[in-house]
Amino acid sequence: MKSRLLRYAPLIVFWLASFGIVLHFHSPLTTFAFFTLLLFVVGGAFLTIALLQPLPARLLWRFYAALAVCWVADIVFIKMVGKDTTMLVFGGIPFACLLVPAAVMSSLFASTSRDTWWRAAVAAMCFMTSCLPVLAVGTLLLIA
Repeated sequence: MKSRLLRYAPLIVFWLASFGIVLHFHSPLTTFAFFTLLLFVVGGAFLTIALLQPLPARLLWRFYAALAVCWVADIVFIKMVGKDTTMLVFGGIPFACLLVPAAVMSSLFASTSRDTWWRAAVAAMCFMTSCLPVLAVGTLLLIA
């Protein structure tokens, strides 16, 4: 158990932040929105860990480096869009949760097997979806 906690420590930090943000903003959210965000956080976390189980440690660290690139790409996108909320909602969420993780994992895991590439790409999409609360609060802080 301890080795699994250490193995996924960088991911757990983001999940705890997402969970804390959802709990902190529970009162202004509707019940449906609260449970939807909670489902994103918990479901994304379980799917990410399930997909990353067979990866060896060196590929897991490559995955962490790729996630850092994903976060930087999201920050650049937010800075470019600015305060245009329509573009942030309808362009930012697909960009942050689908396009960037797939593109980054495709380039960094291109030399590995097809199964490993697929697992890394889908795990990154699940992870970024589970971090939507962190992304939303980070967006508000960046454009404020």
